[in-house]
Amino acid sequence: MKKYNLDEKYQEVYNSLNKNGSKVPQKINSQINNLYDTVENKLENFALMYKNIALEEDMVKQKCENLLVQKKSLETCKEMLRCVLDEIMTVEKRTKYTTSLVDLSYRKSTSLQIDDIAALPDNFKLQTFETKAKRAELILALKSGESIPGVTLCKAQNLQIK
Repeated sequence: MKKYNLDEKYQEVYNSLNKNGSKVPQKINSQINNLYDTVENKLENFALMYKNIALEEDMVKQKCENLLVQKKSLETCKEMLRCVLDEIMTVEKRTKYTTSLVDLSYRKSTSLQIDDIAALPDNFKLQTFETKAKRAELILALKSGESIPGVTLCKAQNLQIK
C-alpha cells in the first residue's frame, strides 16, 4: 500500500491528527485554519491525508483479522494439549500432578443437559425471543431431589491447568 507524500505543512497537521486520534484539539484546528495556501493545494493535500488514513485503517483492519485467525489457532492448540494431558492422566490413573512449574488436577463440576425444553414446567422456562431454560434454578431443583422431565444433571471432571 502506497502512502501519499504531503507538503511539509500538511504533514505536520497529519502527524498531529494521527497522534491525537478522534480528539482534535484546538491546536490542530488552528493549524488547519492557519494554512495559507491555494484552495487547490488544500483540497489535494487534505484528500491525500484522507487517503493515507483510509490506507492505515485498512492495514489495522487486516492486522485485526490476522490476530483473530492466530487467536483461533492458539485456542485450538490449547484444547488439543488439554486433551493430550487428560488422556495421559486418565491412562496413568492420576487425579493430580504437581511440580514447581505446573499443577494439574481434576475438579468436580455439574452441568445441565436439557433434553426437551418443551417438557419443562413453565416456572423453569425463561421467555425471550426463543424459549430458554432457567439453568441455575433447574440445577438447584434437581440437586434438592426434585424430578423434572426433560432435563438431566450430568457430573463431569474438568482438568485444571495452572
